[in-house]
Amino acid sequence: MDRYDVVLMDLQMPVLDGIQATRQIREQLSSSQLPIIALTAHVSREERNCCRDAGMNDHLIKPLQPDQHSACLLRWVRPPVISEKAPVRPHLHHPLHGVLPNNLSGLDLELGVRLVGGNVELYRRLIIAFARDNQEVVRHIRGALAEKDIHKAGIMAHTL
Repeated sequence: MDRYDVVLMDLQMPVLDGIQATRQIREQLSSSQLPIIALTAHVSREERNCCRDAGMNDHLIKPLQPDQHSACLLRWVRPPVISEKAPVRPHLHHPLHGVLPNNLSGLDLELGVRLVGGNVELYRRLIIAFARDNQEVVRHIRGALAEKDIHKAGIMAHTL
């Protein structure tokens, strides 16, 4: 098993929840072979215990905070050893001006840029892709609700 393998398990997956998936994975692999980290909006002690009892190694709470995320991953994944010969790719840092609008209703642009490591161009592409890929989702969710298909509406809302 590669030393970089780790699973971030969203506990509210639409088909098989994270607890069930973890139990199935643990039938094949130990926690030392593959760390599994819960990713959830639930913060209760009961939720944490349920994750631990299922075989998860750790627990991250949504929305992710980069410092907490990094610290958690570093507990379970050994970073690669970088030799002096390895090329270092500079990370793209751009000023916000000219790449993103001054204001985008509903988004904290500065926080968004921080969450992608300061890569303004990546954040701009993510916003555009999200808007493009989800322009009809509200209409589809409303349609599913009108048809009383709560399960389908829930899956679409979770995916969004």
